[in-house]
Amino acid sequence: FAETGAAGDLRAWASLRGAKFLSGAYKDSTTGMNHLERQGKWTSWLHGLSWLVYAALFFSGNLHLAAAMMLVSAILGAPAIVAWTSLTTKVVSGSYNESQGKIYSAMFFYQLIFAIAGVMFYGWLMAVLPTMTVLWIAGCVMVLCALIDFLSPALIFPINRKR
Repeated sequence: FAETGAAGDLRAWASLRGAKFLSGAYKDSTTGMNHLERQGKWTSWLHGLSWLVYAALFFSGNLHLAAAMMLVSAILGAPAIVAWTSLTTKVVSGSYNESQGKIYSAMFFYQLIFAIAGVMFYGWLMAVLPTMTVLWIAGCVMVLCALIDFLSPALIFPINRKR
């Protein structure tokens, strides 16, 4: 080992990256979650804040403020898209490796169905109820989505409870 110079290389690696590696391992052991799961947790909370900002923009009363709130909502919600796509891939490939195509097809199919049904439902609501009532209903649905985003990390993580 010493003749190849690997010992010196190993010491150099440990001095440069060892502390960061140990820090990550320490966080994993104290929280019971790996790096990706910790990202999923905080991005879920950010996504919940995104729902609240989006719901509030309906009642802003000012076009410029509403546009700014839309931008803030998008910025708060964006990290969750990356983290949760990675988490979904990790779970599906790890637990259901042979059925990945079926699972992703089903997920995208149901997302499409619910998106279309939601648009049709709110269109129908707009036809039968006053606009402010529909806005209040939409706001309440968004607050419910925010609550789910705030509470779900406690139920989901750690993904592998055996650790």
